Amino acid sequence: MTLFGQAALAFAPLAFALIAMAVWAWPAYRVMPIAWALAAMIATAAWGMGIRPLAAATLGGILSALNILLIVAGALLLLNVLRRSGAIAVISEGFSGITPDRRIQAILIGWLFGSFIEGAAGFGTPAALAGPLLVGLGFPPLAAATIALTFNSTSVSFGAVGTPVLGGIAVVLRDALPAGQVAGSLAPFLAEVSLYSALPHLLLGSFLPAFAVCMLTATFGPRGSSWREGLPAVPFALLAGFAFTVPYFLAAWLLGPEFPSLLGALFGLAVCLMAARYGWLMPRQTWLFPSEEEWHPSWYGERLDPLPSGKAMSLWRAWAPYSLVAAALLLTRLPGLGLKDWLAGVKFTWPAILGEPIGWSLPILYLPGLFPFAAVAVFAAWFHGLQIRHVGENKLALPRMAKHGR
Repeated sequence: MTLFGQAALAFAPLAFALIAMAVWAWPAYRVMPIAWALAAMIATAAWGMGIRPLAAATLGGILSALNILLIVAGALLLLNVLRRSGAIAVISEGFSGITPDRRIQAILIGWLFGSFIEGAAGFGTPAALAGPLLVGLGFPPLAAATIALTFNSTSVSFGAVGTPVLGGIAVVLRDALPAGQVAGSLAPFLAEVSLYSALPHLLLGSFLPAFAVCMLTATFGPRGSSWREGLPAVPFALLAGFAFTVPYFLAAWLLGPEFPSLLGALFGLAVCLMAARYGWLMPRQTWLFPSEEEWHPSWYGERLDPLPSGKAMSLWRAWAPYSLVAAALLLTRLPGLGLKDWLAGVKFTWPAILGEPIGWSLPILYLPGLFPFAAVAVFAAWFHGLQIRHVGENKLALPRMAKHGR
């Protein structure tokens, strides 16, 4: 078999997964077992992979997925506690009180707040949170979904505290290198990956907010609107773009893959909230969507239930749990403080699964699922006066979708 034929055969399971989910719209829980079975058959038939190595690789994959699921569970727990307590509604009202201009709201929530959630939690939570916030402010559901998904791009490479790099590329490198070479090769390689992953985002992502606001006005403006109505917001959009991507790039270069999205979003939020509050680079005229009676039927689709208002609380109290998450991640990831090595050393390991050179480890305290996400969620429930039985009612569910009728 030629090299091209081998590459095509190896790519077949991935191609099937892409086509099944993107073209046929099959759910992942149906696609992935079929893709695994296809990969197993190809590995056995084409490369003579034995049953034991195949079983070891499968177990290693399942166990590695457990690491990611722990992060997702902790992130969703925190998200739902804050949603149930009313903190998310308070955060939403805080954004709406800064400016009624929909272009600026899209940037603050979709680009900066969504990037912060991506940096802290990842795994779809930014769109699941930014979308409801935008709908709650009066965005058409289709516009909210478009903005949330468009902006959830630059931050993804380093989402969930660097999981795409640390949980993806690092695992591939660990499996590819002999055991004696991993320790010396992993850190420099990941530093290079972080740097050269952030560079294209610095060059292109900086202009994404400007493009998105023009797309917003051209697609969802009143009849006769065009992309030109987005131009007055371009100066603020460029400020938001570079206020995020410059610290994002510096963090990737100097600190590695865990902090770029988180620190970039925090810095960008601080700069842009101050700019919006004092009117710096803000458009002179407010841009709004047309009245709801003029919305095109396709703008509705599915609409999220209203966010619960919960008890009255101050804005700082609503933001406090997210501030704790950011602080805890910084304190436990900076190598000079000594906490990183200690936390990473507490782990469950299986160095040779079924006797094969395939290993797995679960750094139970270092993964952000338990600390800080779950720990901060427990604190937030107490801090916001939320009873435990109310936390249990959510069952880690994302906001429920309900049909919207006109």
